[in-house]
Amino acid sequence: MTALMVTAASALVVAAALVLVRLLIGPSLHDRLVALDTLVVLMVCGVVVRSAHLGEVHALVLLVLVALVGVLSTLTAVRLIPEEEQ
Repeated sequence: MTALMVTAASALVVAAALVLVRLLIGPSLHDRLVALDTLVVLMVCGVVVRSAHLGEVHALVLLVLVALVGVLSTLTAVRLIPEEEQ
């Protein structure tokens, strides 16, 4: 079970590193917004892997709220982009 958790955590770290590259050098604002939303999802997945490894369940409600705030913030940011960039 520990090897599976290490594999999942390392895959999440590699994915987060790739997303950070896209966040820093993304050619457009849309790319950066998608990368930021993906980074929030990866962080939520990391906490889920940790909770599964430790057998905790009380962090899951907080994770749902963090994911919801991430999606709502992305939708709000897209609405604030000027029309000439869309």
